[in-house]
Amino acid sequence: MKDALEMDLVAPFHYFGVVDYELNGELIDNLSNLKHLVSDERVDFLIEKIEYYGYSGDSPKGLIFCRSLDEARDLSDEFNNRNYRTVALSGEDPQEYRAHTIKRLEVGEIQYIFVVDIFNEGIDIQCLNQVIMMRQTESSIIFIQQLGRGLRKFPTKEYLVVIDFIGNYQKNYLIPIALMGDNSLNKETIRRAAIDPGNLYGLSNISFEKIAQERVLKAISSVKLDSVRSIKKAYIDLKNRIGRIPLLLDFITNNSVDPSVIASSYKTYDDFIASMEGQPIKTFGVYADAVLLFLMRELLNGKRLH
Repeated sequence: MKDALEMDLVAPFHYFGVVDYELNGELIDNLSNLKHLVSDERVDFLIEKIEYYGYSGDSPKGLIFCRSLDEARDLSDEFNNRNYRTVALSGEDPQEYRAHTIKRLEVGEIQYIFVVDIFNEGIDIQCLNQVIMMRQTESSIIFIQQLGRGLRKFPTKEYLVVIDFIGNYQKNYLIPIALMGDNSLNKETIRRAAIDPGNLYGLSNISFEKIAQERVLKAISSVKLDSVRSIKKAYIDLKNRIGRIPLLLDFITNNSVDPSVIASSYKTYDDFIASMEGQPIKTFGVYADAVLLFLMRELLNGKRLH
């Protein structure tokens, strides 16, 4: 996404992280009852936010990603009762009906399509000017796929508006990781991205409402990003990409794990490689190992600039 935006191959986007509806002091979460998800109060709340953040173009043409088919159908009905023109789609609908519904959106017969478990990829609706997320972020890849549905350029669209309704979800930490393309596994870097995201790739920008931001920061604080499993997966991915055992510098140049994360878990880079490869690596002797340990712990993190 970053490369495509920098090369002006796709439309810029404005992302708004919005706190979801709160009932009796509790935010929407994984266990929220359907009746609360489609209540009059929540529907009015959703519409107010959607209208506030708006769209680019003559009329709204949006995809709304929902967590369940029942929610999608009921929300579509409630929006239609409030003079919107919407349709709910899922994997149960035939391909011909989906294509017909997309055509209706393109020509302006309807304004929104509520979708469940479809349209993450493999569709091309160039006129989309809103992508609205009403479901938990389970994967940074799926998050970008959904956002990317609206990034195609279109004559009447200057930018895409992304409205992400953030509930009380454990995986909220994936949002800044996905938006920034951050694979560092470094909590501090990801936390800074959530606190002050600002402009991204030229005209695109990211902003969070205060309470939504607090939910994301809470999720970042509670998750363990630098587990052995996560680091090993990143190591294998990088090794396969470059075709050899990586150097520390390779992690930086290939937008992979922050080397300081490796340094916090392993004495030296030799120790790290030995752990990843499952076999001992040659040693340089006690004194040389101590020097390497000093370099890893004291200098690698770059905090002692002098």
